[in-house]
Amino acid sequence: MVRLLAAEVNLVRDWWLVVHQDLQRVPRIRAAIDFIIEIMRRDRSVMMGPSNLIG
Repeated sequence: MVRLLAAEVNLVRDWWLVVHQDLQRVPRIRAAIDFIIEIMRRDRSVMMGPSNLIG
């Protein structure tokens, strides 16, 4: 696979994780939240593309 029009096309994605305030500290919910955040940070280049990395 070859990325086409890399300089002309720039995709931006927003990711939202919404949790009710009362559930944020429930251990199983917190574990799921932490897991999702870890995976998103680890695989950021896969999800966003290497040219869109921030920090």
